[in-house]
Amino acid sequence: MERGPAARGWDDQRWTLARIAVVIRELFDVDHTPRGAAYPLHRIGWFPRVPAARAAERDEEAITAWRTEGLTFQSQYAVVASQQVQDAGDRLGSAPGGPGKG
Repeated sequence: MERGPAARGWDDQRWTLARIAVVIRELFDVDHTPRGAAYPLHRIGWFPRVPAARAAERDEEAITAWRTEGLTFQSQYAVVASQQVQDAGDRLGSAPGGPGKG
């Protein structure tokens, strides 16, 4: 298994539980479901690893700028929204029979 799936004839470099079950069947003549193949792997210290997916075209400077502008926009939006809520509360409080009017 350390040589990778290509050594066993698969096109890509991903070990799946179904593929591992096939290898176990071929080597040891023991049938496992894909989930059943995971148990002996865990016992010997093999666990799933998923690589971090990143786009090849990733532009770190553009991402940083977008995050900064986005946070600025969100902060400005929060101030405006807070003011609108306060204004609405003031209008409700000044209406006849509104909160605080007994």
